[in-house]
Amino acid sequence: MKKKLSFLLVFLLLAGCGGKNVTEPSSATTSVSVSVSESTETTTENNTETSTEASVSNEETSAVTASAETSAVEETAETIPVSFYITNLTGVDIGMVSTLDPITEEQIDLGELNAGKVMIINLQWPVESTQFDMAIYNVAGDLVSVSKVDVTGVTSSVTITLSGDNNLDSVSSTVE
Repeated sequence: MKKKLSFLLVFLLLAGCGGKNVTEPSSATTSVSVSVSESTETTTENNTETSTEASVSNEETSAVTASAETSAVEETAETIPVSFYITNLTGVDIGMVSTLDPITEEQIDLGELNAGKVMIINLQWPVESTQFDMAIYNVAGDLVSVSKVDVTGVTSSVTITLSGDNNLDSVSSTVE
């Protein structure tokens, strides 16, 4: 009886300690916030002005978060907050805007971008990265364009303008 009681006490003590030593792998999380707002366009004599202000009353917002394991080198990379403003001036709706996570290089689908709207992407941008990768899909899901936007010297924001006449004809950018 004493052996059974001793065995039972040892078993309960070991079971009470949990018996497990779980170590979670370290991972870096890249948070990407995305909002879509209307672009206002004003036409005067032979001049067209386009305003891509972020604060418009009819604003739709969604958030995309991607997580992935990264190496210790990637975790210590210096980053700065950067806002990317993608303006759709093509006259047609875009089915999906996608980009590559600047740290993990995984594809992030950001959502649709209707004609006349601005998509605002806020993320932590690695200082040493000089290229913003972007893919555009039509509403049928077909790949329309893959662009590598030069963002060398970015300190706060990048404005990317998609233009065309009922088609994506050009992609231009301004780095600030």
